[in-house]
Amino acid sequence: MHIAPKVTPILLALNNTATYLGLACSGVLGGIAIVFIDQHYLSLVGAGLVAIAFILAEIARLCIVRESQLDCLTDKVAPEH
Repeated sequence: MHIAPKVTPILLALNNTATYLGLACSGVLGGIAIVFIDQHYLSLVGAGLVAIAFILAEIARLCIVRESQLDCLTDKVAPEH
């Protein structure tokens, strides 16, 4: 929010959209999981999805860090006029 205040409304809208999409998909995935597995194992399906979300979040964080490091390197290498 502090880095790019002009895009704050768009970021908040995208965050809300992702939240509602996740809630909608959870019902669908839960319904599909009940068809194939016993209802007592739904928590394992949820735990698996949370693990996937953590992995994807870590990959995104690493990409952001790598991109910011590359930006810093190009700023140091590029000649100033």
